[in-house]
Amino acid sequence: MYELMNKDVPVLRFSYDPSRHSVSELAMILNAEYAPPSIVGPGMSISTRSVAYWWEHRALPASRDQLDRLVSAIGVECGRELLEHNMGLSLSDRYWVRPHGSGLRWADVNFFDNAFSDELGALTLIPGSPTRDGGDIDLMSPNSSVGGNVPKKWVIGPDGTRWLLKTGNKTARQDVYNEVVATDLHRRALGSGEYVPYLLVGSDDAAFCACPNFLGEDEELVPACDLLLKHSREEGFGTLGSVLGALGESGLDPGYLRECLAKVFSLDYLMANADRHTGNFGLVRDCVTLEYKRFAPIYDTGFSLWCDSYSLSRPGDYSYRPRPFTGGPSESPERQLRLFDQYEWLPDVDLEGWRDAAMEILSADPYLPESRLHAIGRGIDMNIDGFRRHVDRMARLFPLNAPSWMEEPSIAPPARGGNSEAAPSPQRQPHIAPTDRPERRRPHR
Repeated sequence: MYELMNKDVPVLRFSYDPSRHSVSELAMILNAEYAPPSIVGPGMSISTRSVAYWWEHRALPASRDQLDRLVSAIGVECGRELLEHNMGLSLSDRYWVRPHGSGLRWADVNFFDNAFSDELGALTLIPGSPTRDGGDIDLMSPNSSVGGNVPKKWVIGPDGTRWLLKTGNKTARQDVYNEVVATDLHRRALGSGEYVPYLLVGSDDAAFCACPNFLGEDEELVPACDLLLKHSREEGFGTLGSVLGALGESGLDPGYLRECLAKVFSLDYLMANADRHTGNFGLVRDCVTLEYKRFAPIYDTGFSLWCDSYSLSRPGDYSYRPRPFTGGPSESPERQLRLFDQYEWLPDVDLEGWRDAAMEILSADPYLPESRLHAIGRGIDMNIDGFRRHVDRMARLFPLNAPSWMEEPSIAPPARGGNSEAAPSPQRQPHIAPTDRPERRRPHR
């Protein structure tokens, strides 16, 4: 018999099948209010199925790049077996599992305060890394439960800060550099606590991006998907309204939440982020008081700037289907951007300066051809133009929601009988970049 814990509060007891590496039966609910939000249904109900689902999705995902190679090198059957060796501990929340009656305490085992080995991390970051000769690998590590598809690992910095290192996907490493490009954009447009800063470490074949853990004392990250799960059978599930409704159950101000989503998806539009799903945005909750404190800072923007496009030689190559909203907004980035009309939060951002910074950052990628770098620059120019058109259009329609620095919209209202959407979509049109761009160079590290 095992206990699911929230720090030192027992949440429930369950039996476990080690042959299948899965939860077999929910035995007793002790403190449902302290449970992970994803396992709690209507009326604070919890089922064996929901606990088993939570355990399965806490493990390294089956979609993780080179997962088969990783588990083979370690000598385990699957990602769930790794959780058995680290008590299900994570650096994203305060949940863990202990044998019933063991007397183990949070202070003795958690990775926020206790050191952990890098042996497993070396393999989760670079699955082909050689294993230690002689003896077993120390699997008591948060790297048994770090989510996402790209290889990554947690490390401890000199001052004790927990840092997450990520490498690129199996076909290219542009996403490593994209995180740094996104950080430059976020720094220009947002406050310091509204985004997670990424920096580039290493170079060439050993280039990674790194970011600090953004959680404070007793805080946990609650992804939007965890709050949406119990609404999955409701009409309208997957729309912006359903997402706002689920987030609003936290008690946070609806206007604040809508503004936060506007920031996420407006800046994602500029970054051409094709992978903003409900698992990589959400809320921060105090796991002791159970109070939702704020919208989580923006993180995980690497799968962007057309890094998965084979070619960027034609206008249609810049097209992609954005996530996570269903229906019309999923058809194009422009349609998704139209969901948001409030831009009081938007400062007078030097987007051309960001564009040039992006080119400098990306130029350090040794696998990025010069021609593709210029093509990405043209795409960024198109997105800047499209974003400005959208903000101007919203300022015409909703003047009270316009940025304070915008004296008047720069786009004239359509003539009688005209169509405000007559201009071709900037996401779809070729654009000739200025010829006076600075010479490509590697930034100083």
